[in-house]
Amino acid sequence: MVELYDADLFEEARPSSKGNQLKWKTTDDHWYKADGNGYEGLAEYVVSSLLSQSDLQQEEFVHYETERILYKKVEYRGCKSKDFLAKKSQWVFGGDGWGYDIGFGGVDHILASGKDINVCIFDTEVYSNTGGQASKATPTGAVAQFAAAGKDTHKKDMASIMMSYGNVYVAQVAMGADFNQCVKAFAEAEAYNGPSIVLCYAPCINHGIKKGMSKAQTEEQLAVEAGYWHLFRYNPALK
Repeated sequence: MVELYDADLFEEARPSSKGNQLKWKTTDDHWYKADGNGYEGLAEYVVSSLLSQSDLQQEEFVHYETERILYKKVEYRGCKSKDFLAKKSQWVFGGDGWGYDIGFGGVDHILASGKDINVCIFDTEVYSNTGGQASKATPTGAVAQFAAAGKDTHKKDMASIMMSYGNVYVAQVAMGADFNQCVKAFAEAEAYNGPSIVLCYAPCINHGIKKGMSKAQTEEQLAVEAGYWHLFRYNPALK
């Protein structure tokens, strides 16, 4: 018998071709279906067993097993199956003004949830889309709108904040400095079974690069070589 909770509930009981079924999906990617008005779980199991004896390949149908389910102190007959869908890739993209500043609460919430979601932040160190105002990612002393005399507070250390959770994959990349490291970071973040964040150094037009934006990746290389931007990949799975 397995006990399930509201946090696992995927769908309330509702009339359907298979009766009034409660459905749950657990964090280990199993589906549970409770019998309502009939023997829906048993039917799923019988059909699955028959298909297993057919010429179909194992990946061409869903395997069901009978299961007793306890939910809110009520015991149901039912069935369970492994999630047959491919792993869903979920990425959230945004700039530092959003990720470090006005949207930080949301970013922190989803990464602290432990869910398998990926966040990519383009760190331009200012609010690029609105004219170059200082953000939480702007470094100390940098001149920007609302910081004409130079920003007097430190840049938010987003990487350290997220690494402190212990279960968040964290990487800092700069494609112009190390293309391979950048690609590895995104591949590892996608493969990691849990939350991840990739911080990308991204010079923008508000930096006033004298060589022009065509040299943005050269600026990334110089920033890394000078020790201004550090490249690393923190993978909790390797602990």
